[in-house]
Amino acid sequence: MKLPISWLAEYIDISDLSLEELADRITFAGIEIEDIETVGPCFDKIVAGLVKTCEPHPNSDHLHVCTVFDGEQDFQVVCGAPNCRAGLLTPFAHIGAKVPENGEVLKKGKLRGIESFGMLCSAAELCISADHSGIMELPADTKPGTPMEKLYGSSETVFQVEVTWNRSDCLSVLGIAREFSA
Repeated sequence: MKLPISWLAEYIDISDLSLEELADRITFAGIEIEDIETVGPCFDKIVAGLVKTCEPHPNSDHLHVCTVFDGEQDFQVVCGAPNCRAGLLTPFAHIGAKVPENGEVLKKGKLRGIESFGMLCSAAELCISADHSGIMELPADTKPGTPMEKLYGSSETVFQVEVTWNRSDCLSVLGIAREFSA
């Protein structure tokens, strides 16, 4: 059975426990934890960004040099998306962010002689949808700097629980919460 930690937290206070401590305590309560996995994309260091300016790249026909506001400061970003334009609200990944699509950690880059300090992301790069046609367009009322977790949720930690045949009372999140609390 899969047990999302956030669901368990709705019934009992587990805020002071690490994942390993929680898994150990559930196991000591007689419910075996077989595996711990993370489900869904991680949006760490990815926020809503406002494209303030979008100029053609001087050394390329398809690249743009943009100024992106992340709610606190401006960043220069080189982008190749065809729908990139001034005034667009889009996901902006800071240097050090891990791109959910491929797990790459972003570094400061240089594209055809122009430095880029982040990345404007498509929905496919964020594992939100399969749309790779251009950068993702966020709703117009989105505030620059809003973390993507607030807009699309964050990754979830899930326990794979082995429930034995004689413990049918633990075949639900509520049942495991009761057993854990006891």
